Amino acid sequence: MEFVARAGYAIDRAHRLTGFFMIISVVLAFALVMTLQNNSALNRELTRLRNEAPVYVVPDSIAGFYEPRSKDMLLTSFVDYVAKMLNEYTPTSLQQQYNEVRQFFTPATQILAEKHFADQIKKVQSDERAAVLVIERNTLKNPVKLDKKGDMGGDLYEVKFNALRQEMLGNTVVDQTPLEITLWLEQSFVSKTNPFGFLVAKYSERQLAGLGDNAPRGKK
Repeated sequence: MEFVARAGYAIDRAHRLTGFFMIISVVLAFALVMTLQNNSALNRELTRLRNEAPVYVVPDSIAGFYEPRSKDMLLTSFVDYVAKMLNEYTPTSLQQQYNEVRQFFTPATQILAEKHFADQIKKVQSDERAAVLVIERNTLKNPVKLDKKGDMGGDLYEVKFNALRQEMLGNTVVDQTPLEITLWLEQSFVSKTNPFGFLVAKYSERQLAGLGDNAPRGKK
């Protein structure tokens, strides 16, 4: 009889626990349903606001990837980027830098620049020289729009500025070359692969006289 009583007590206790957990499960299920309903209502409201929000569309605009930055800011950033990548380097970094920046050259410029920069890379690696470029910001004027289109059909802009390229062995400046750098930039589209929206259609350097004459000079 004692065994039967204990068994009955255990069964009764199990029933009470089962009932308790069933109540908890119902409460949690109800809370989950209410949460989902609230989230659904919030999502519907956000979708409505997004669909009804006014959007300013530039007339005759072309579909593309746009950044909230002005053309002049993009162009100035691009000029800095190209000039530094081609004139500020170490013997081990110039090859990689050129490989990176050449993707922003027009196809014609890539062909014309290939041999020049291949020879320059070999010379820099042979001489084991590094270089830094100091741009004279006061000479960096607003870009001039040219009266012709680029090879890719985009508008062409000319940018000129002066700079000083300092070549170094270790921490010692062994040569300083004052330059006038000219860039022709063809306007393209801002994209994930070209965040500047410009391509290099022409790059040239002209050594200036009368600047840096007192600078130490090494062998050319």
